[in-house]
Amino acid sequence: RVMAYARSEAATLAAQYPGFPEDAFRHVMWSYLLTLHFGPDFAEQVTDAHETLPGNTPAEREMDFKNNAFGRRLALENASVEELMDAVLNSPQVIRRYD
Repeated sequence: RVMAYARSEAATLAAQYPGFPEDAFRHVMWSYLLTLHFGPDFAEQVTDAHETLPGNTPAEREMDFKNNAFGRRLALENASVEELMDAVLNSPQVIRRYD
């Protein structure tokens, strides 16, 4: 359910705002929510396991690992959802696209 929520929120924002970094937001939000609800160790295990599934390129995987870690950090810093959104849009620590 947490993944579905993060996916839905990311898609909604992407539909509202052209150029919105949907993939980055989805990963940061998913990891953030998992950390809030289940703790950072669980969140890291789940998201790292997910990233090892086939289908992503090495560049996509690296981006997702970093954005997942950033989401965990935001949760541990007690960031609000608004701060999460601002960070996804503006922080140099968020990878918004892979090359």
